[in-house]
Amino acid sequence: MKRKTSDILWLAFQYAKQDRITLIQAYDNNAAEQAVIDARQDIKDIEALQLKLFGTTRSRLDVAIENAERIELTPANIKMLLDKFT
Repeated sequence: MKRKTSDILWLAFQYAKQDRITLIQAYDNNAAEQAVIDARQDIKDIEALQLKLFGTTRSRLDVAIENAERIELTPANIKMLLDKFT
């Protein structure tokens, strides 16, 4: 399956942001560290570009997860479910 350029670019932005988040975590989110300051700015810059190019900084998965959290779920007995579907 060939991916669209926009899909690859979106993925690259997401990976770049995750890399910066990992760096921030490696510095224990110490706001005094220059590396943390730079990484936070990188994230802001990447998200600004995402907004400009795509109109959002959130992926379809992020939106779906957020919407799923709003759905009220009820606990289910796994044994009853297995009995029902087997």
